[in-house]
Amino acid sequence: HDWPLTDLEPVLEAERVGPFFVWGASLGSLQAVAVAQRYGPERVLALGLRTPYLPLPLSRAESLPDGPSSSFMTSSEITSGSFAVWCLRTLMLATKGFLYADSPLLHHASMLSTYPEEMRYLLAMAHRALYDGHYGALASLYVTARDVTIDAPGVDVRAVRLGGDRVVVWYGEDDAFVPPSHGAWLAQHFGAQVRMLNGYGHAGATVIDMAQFLEVLIGPAPETYYEDMYGGPVDLDDAIIR
Repeated sequence: HDWPLTDLEPVLEAERVGPFFVWGASLGSLQAVAVAQRYGPERVLALGLRTPYLPLPLSRAESLPDGPSSSFMTSSEITSGSFAVWCLRTLMLATKGFLYADSPLLHHASMLSTYPEEMRYLLAMAHRALYDGHYGALASLYVTARDVTIDAPGVDVRAVRLGGDRVVVWYGEDDAFVPPSHGAWLAQHFGAQVRMLNGYGHAGATVIDMAQFLEVLIGPAPETYYEDMYGGPVDLDDAIIR
């Protein structure tokens, strides 16, 4: 959970980034939470979460359905060669394929008619993940190791000190990959600005209306608001971390 300090901080310093916005979608939502937890309201202007999930310990503590943790392996399981075939078949072909392709496959009519560009993007992502080999199998497994990133020990959404007017939560009511109750819990916990999407599955709810999502995240306040709030000019175009 210290990656914001070890990996992100050098980038922020090198690029001379002041206060910033951060958002994450799907498996990246907990990483966005880690950034907000590390830097707090002094640096984080707003936090955006799309199709977010709760790590297993928190979801069970709140008596919510398990999130995606059970679909991913631990780092120790990955290093044991006996799981290699299972990894390739189950994670790369099933889990990753479903993550990227469930919306085009299950909700293709609504996606094609309403969001044709987003559907083309999702199909391209599915093709890259399944066929083109842009992600090495082992590298992808380590990136999504349950004990390292999916449940992210040390990352606790309850430790994020942002008010609801600075948090945006969008989630899919028909999401088959991440329980919708996780998004509902986060929205209620923060008192966040929330939008519930239906008819587009997990992948569709992750990508549609992105411009609108970012507009809600950044907000209509003029730049002078952020200058007054943080004691200096803020370039909003350069202040978003994804």
